[in-house]
Amino acid sequence: MTTATELLPLTETIAPANEAEVIALLRRAHDGRMPVYPIGGGTALGYGLRPSQPGLGLSTAGLNRLIAHPADDLTVTVEAGMTIAALAKTLTAREQWLPIDVSHAGRATVGGLVATNAQGPRRYAYGSIRDYLLGCRAVDGRGHVFSSGGKVVKNAAG
Repeated sequence: MTTATELLPLTETIAPANEAEVIALLRRAHDGRMPVYPIGGGTALGYGLRPSQPGLGLSTAGLNRLIAHPADDLTVTVEAGMTIAALAKTLTAREQWLPIDVSHAGRATVGGLVATNAQGPRRYAYGSIRDYLLGCRAVDGRGHVFSSGGKVVKNAAG
């Protein structure tokens, strides 16, 4: 298995534990005009053109928590670093599942899966991960939080 340090020109890798630490890291990188390379489970680091400019690695390993799982609404909110296997275990406990094919589910992360939109043959019957994404909260390259979408499919009463 190829590691992040073999594929990316990293000066250091930081694993923030919460959103505030992500914001601080991205603001520091922006102010220093330093690239940031997100690193989830490392299963798709070889995708695309290999970067050449040294930068900071932002590991999502510490951002792996379940935020909410109102199972009756058939929704789940997790952090980007949660592995697909951990998400599947959470859903299985409530007799639910996410019908997405993922290589290396024990290492692949939700954030990486959304970023790459990787898919297998189940896509033809069930769609891709982006078809299941209702909302997203993220931090941009300047350290500003933004969000899109919502928490439920229909969020209007009646």
